[in-house]
Amino acid sequence: MSGLHRLTIHPVGVDPRAAGLLAAAPTVGVDLHGVDVSQVRVGDVVFLRGDLDEAQRAELAALIADPLLETGSWETPSGRAVEVALHPGVTDDRAAAVRRACALLGIDVDGAATARRIELPAGMSDADVDLLTRRLVANPVIEHWHDGTVEATPVASTQLAVPLPS
Repeated sequence: MSGLHRLTIHPVGVDPRAAGLLAAAPTVGVDLHGVDVSQVRVGDVVFLRGDLDEAQRAELAALIADPLLETGSWETPSGRAVEVALHPGVTDDRAAAVRRACALLGIDVDGAATARRIELPAGMSDADVDLLTRRLVANPVIEHWHDGTVEATPVASTQLAVPLPS
């Protein structure tokens, strides 16, 4: 399967990053009274560009997502969420690690990038989501975000600050 592949990884059970976000929300003026930690999820997203077949995708998902602690899905998620990715040109060390892992597994990918996905209750106002994102979730100096899914630019190894081993 060629093109851009997207692996979304979520923790199993209560997410400590979600609990931290809920605890910090009142400090920036967002009232999440009545919102349970199970209604907020923080996940990681890995983007890969290349020709990957189902076996390679399964092998990568098993490597990247810890099966005891996380679940991974190649499906594009839906629902109320904000995704945050690094600006082009900002070093993405996690993407570099994924590229190294692909190389060690003999899986050829043209590029990799990472992002975070914050899933929020459907009833949250746009203003509260924006405030939460700008004040607690994202750093506008190095990151961009989008309601729903973000466009990330997978970077080739030749563009990395530290080249991959041959």
